[in-house]
Amino acid sequence: MKTRGGAWLAAGLLVVAGLHAWVWLPTEPHHNNDESRHVMTGVFMRDALVDGAWRDPITYAQRYYLQYPALGLLVWPPLFYVAEGLVMLGLGTSFVAAQLTVAGFALAATLFVFRWVRLTWGHDRLAAAAAVLFAVSPLGFRYSRHVMLEIPTLAWCFAALFYFERYLVERRGGDALRVGLLAAAAALTRFDAVFLLPYFGIRLTTERRLSELTRPAVVAGIVLGLVMAAPYYWFTWQQYGSTIAQAAHQGTMPDSRPFDLWHNLPFYPSRLPWQAGVAITLGAMAGWWRGWRGWRGWHGGRVPGNTRASLTLIAAVYLTFTPLAELEDRHVIYWIPAFAAWAAAAAESLPPPWRGVGYGVLILGAAIPRTWNVPSQVHGYAEAARQVLSGPLEARVVFFDGALSGNFIYQMRHLDPQRSVTVLRGDKLVYGVRSDPAGGYVEWTPHPDQILDLLHRYDPDWVIIEHPQAMFPDLPGPKRLRETLRDHPERYEHASDLDIALRGTHPAFRGVVLEFYRPVTRNPKRESLREMPMLSLGRPVRAPDD
Repeated sequence: MKTRGGAWLAAGLLVVAGLHAWVWLPTEPHHNNDESRHVMTGVFMRDALVDGAWRDPITYAQRYYLQYPALGLLVWPPLFYVAEGLVMLGLGTSFVAAQLTVAGFALAATLFVFRWVRLTWGHDRLAAAAAVLFAVSPLGFRYSRHVMLEIPTLAWCFAALFYFERYLVERRGGDALRVGLLAAAAALTRFDAVFLLPYFGIRLTTERRLSELTRPAVVAGIVLGLVMAAPYYWFTWQQYGSTIAQAAHQGTMPDSRPFDLWHNLPFYPSRLPWQAGVAITLGAMAGWWRGWRGWRGWHGGRVPGNTRASLTLIAAVYLTFTPLAELEDRHVIYWIPAFAAWAAAAAESLPPPWRGVGYGVLILGAAIPRTWNVPSQVHGYAEAARQVLSGPLEARVVFFDGALSGNFIYQMRHLDPQRSVTVLRGDKLVYGVRSDPAGGYVEWTPHPDQILDLLHRYDPDWVIIEHPQAMFPDLPGPKRLRETLRDHPERYEHASDLDIALRGTHPAFRGVVLEFYRPVTRNPKRESLREMPMLSLGRPVRAPDD
C-alpha cells in the first residue's frame, strides 16, 4: 500500500469507526431473525473445538442441535462460524465477540475494496474514497454492524477479485493459487459467492485471455478451489438440495414469486439509491456521464482506470441475483464498490480547485445519513433466560415458542456455560415453518390434547410463550398452543409476564410479552428428546444410540 493512499484510507476508516460508535446501541441478536442463528452457530463451533467434535462431527452436531435447536448448519456454509468460534475461544460467547468478528471482516473488506479499486482504476485517492464510500453506504454500513454473512463473504470475494486482477496484469502463479483459495473461502461462507464465476468468465473473455485457463498455475488454483468447496456443496445438496432449489426458484418469503421478466429485471437497478445511498448513486451517474463523453481534465487525458472491471462486477452481480425468486437488496451488496468507484471518479475528474470540494460533498453526503439510521433494539430474552436459570429446575428442560427462539436459545447457552439445560422449540414440535409459511408449513400436533400430551411427555420446568407471536401471529399452530395453555390452568399455571416491548425499540415487538407457565403436576416418567421433525430436511433429526 502506498503511503499517501494508506494515509487517506486510514483517515477515512477513522470517520467510519466514529460513525459506528455514534449510532451504536446495546441490543440482543435479532436482525432479520437470522442473526441469532449466526451467533449461536459460532457458539456451537466454539464448543465443538473445546469438545473435540472432529472425532465424530455428525453425531456431535445432532446431539447439540437437539439441546440447542437454533443452528445454521447446512442452511449456510461453515467458514464464518469457524472464525467466530475461534474468536469466542478467546473472548467468550458474548454477542459482542460475534460483532467483533464481523468488524474484523469489515475492516478486511474495506482494505481489499481499496486494493481492487486502486489496481483497476490506477489511483490512490480515488481508491481510498471508493473504499470509504462503500463503508458508509447503506448496505455496507448496516451489515458491518450486524452478525450476518454478507460482509464476511464480501471480504473473501474482494480479496479473490484483487488477486485475479493482479494476475491478469502480472501473471504471478502464486496469485492464481490465491484466487482459488479465496474464492473457495467465499463459497464456504455464503452461497452468494457464485457471482465470482461470471465475473471471472466475463473478464477473461473481454480481455481475450481464455488461454490462461490452460496454464498450470491457473489449473492448480481451480483444482484447489474445487477440492476445498466441492465436498461441502455435494454434502449440502444431498441433505438440503430440495430446499435450496425451492428457495432459488420460488423463494421462501410472502412476496417471493417465480421469475417475472417485468418485475425481476428492473428490481435491483431501481433500488440503487436504497442500496448505495443517494450521494453515491448521483455521483456514479455523474462519473458514467463524464466517462462516456470522454471528459478531459485529469492530466490532460480521459478519466483513467480499468472501468471494464467495475462494469464487469456490476454485470456479474446483476446476472447472478436477478433471476432468483427472492429479491432482497442485501444480495447485491457486492456491486456497491463499483458504483462507489464511479462516484469517486466523478470527484477526481473535477479541476484541482474543486476536486477536494467534490470529494468532501460526496463523502459527507454519503456519511451524514448514517447518523440518522439508529439501529433497532430488542431486549428481554436474556432476562427471561436468567429467570429460568435462577430457580430450581427438576427436569432441566424449558419449552419456548416465539419469533426470536434463536435469541432465547442463545441466551440460555450463553448464561449456562455448563450446558445443563435443554431448550425445546414450539415451531419444531407443535408445528413447523420453512423460513416463512409461504415456503412451507405443517402442524405436528393439530389438536389440544396432542399438545398437552407432548408437553407432559417432556415435562419442561417452564413453558415460555411469546404473546402475541411477533412473526406469525395468525398461524393456527401458535394460536392453538397459546389457547391450550390458557384453557388448561389445571395443567399449566400462568406464573408471570415479561414485557418485551418496554425493553426495546423494534416495531415488530410492540405489545409483545413473554408469558411464563409452569406445570402444576410433574411427570416422573418424563422422556428425553430423541427426535425432532425437520421440515427443511424432509426427515427428523434423531439422537444417535448411545
